[in-house]
Amino acid sequence: ITNSLKIKAMDMKKFLDNEDVRSQFSEFLDTADCRTLFIVQTPGQPMQARIAPPEEFKRKLVYFLKMAREKVSPENIPKIVTFGDMSPPAMDFLETLTNQVFLKLLTNPDNMSKLNDITVKEMLVRYHRFLAQIEVTIGLTKGKTLLPIPQVDKEAAAKDVVHVLESAVVEWTTQIKTVLAQDPEHELNSGSHPGPLVEVAFWQDRASNLDNLEDQIHSRQVLTYIKILNTLDSSYFPAFASLIQEVQQQAVVANEIIRYLKPLKEYFETLCVESSNKMEFDELANQGIFRKMFHLIYQVWTSSRYYNTPTRLVVLLRELSNDLILSAKANIGVEDLLQV
Repeated sequence: ITNSLKIKAMDMKKFLDNEDVRSQFSEFLDTADCRTLFIVQTPGQPMQARIAPPEEFKRKLVYFLKMAREKVSPENIPKIVTFGDMSPPAMDFLETLTNQVFLKLLTNPDNMSKLNDITVKEMLVRYHRFLAQIEVTIGLTKGKTLLPIPQVDKEAAAKDVVHVLESAVVEWTTQIKTVLAQDPEHELNSGSHPGPLVEVAFWQDRASNLDNLEDQIHSRQVLTYIKILNTLDSSYFPAFASLIQEVQQQAVVANEIIRYLKPLKEYFETLCVESSNKMEFDELANQGIFRKMFHLIYQVWTSSRYYNTPTRLVVLLRELSNDLILSAKANIGVEDLLQV
């Protein structure tokens, strides 16, 4: 802990003298089912020891992990307790650790020589699958859909290459269809009361995600793999090629919609009670906000190729109504209504 977190001896003594800290250490050491211990630094607070992992952390933490469900003693601690440190963000740290440390250990010839070829091959396939899931998860935490790139053995037989690439296409298809299936009405249908800024944010995120998917699909490596599947007459190629065309089309739709919605955003902000640009209820009409806003909505209806449908406009008007209701509640008291 001292070396990893650069803790002064005096601060370390104060930390270990804390009753709560000692209690957490005792639980980790003396309870067989308690298998983790985290030393966490929180800005503006004393260093903490905790059994449960923190939901988030801003600074490097140290962890202790039991490899077996046993109590810890001086005799078995070297065998059953491992430790390390982790820097935020956790998923990026895990990706670096698995790629730069564990993968190199696994592929070290001295380590691989102790196993037969079949075991090595299966282990590496599973490990690369694990790395791909880490990459996908990192993408999701950043609001992006990342397509994991498969590792292809250049010396493998054609059928093995096809199997690897078809497995990748199956996973890519699932990811892409999840993005395409996202619905701007989801928030309304889930029982919440979103405003029109949620609509704008949805189409901004969708356009960005679809553009990102297009960039990945048209990367040199992915195009090479798709070409291989086409050349080898894979049955997966036609369906995936059709899906690529759908991504391109939906990217065009999302980008056009956000181009039409962006001019409305500043007016939507004046209605939102949580926005820093909100306006008092009586000022909305006095400054012509409604007239300007509905004029732009009319322009969207008459000019947009993809947002001029009853379904889209109904959703937008319902969201506008939600913000108007909240604004009215915040500005009109019960006494005012009773006086009418």
